[in-house]
Amino acid sequence: MKATLTQVAWAAVRKKDSFWGAKLRKLRSRLGPKKAIIVIARKILVTCYYVLKEKSPYKELGANYIDERAKTRKQKYHIKQLKDLGFEVSLTTVAQ
Repeated sequence: MKATLTQVAWAAVRKKDSFWGAKLRKLRSRLGPKKAIIVIARKILVTCYYVLKEKSPYKELGANYIDERAKTRKQKYHIKQLKDLGFEVSLTTVAQ
């Protein structure tokens, strides 16, 4: 089963603009390529479990999902830090 999941993981990370590819690139720098692909294989297995359990279709999150989630988390963290220091915070987006 491990060999099959590893092959599935390699195929999933090679797809352009995929969540799994972005996740592998993030993990590979920290763990190395072999351990990172095992982590991806496990995550695919867990995803398959929940898709089958909940009988819902798989939704590809996209390569930008990790970056957008980190951006949102960072914004919330810094807003909380400023509020704890006694500042009133309001955010506006800058047109680029």
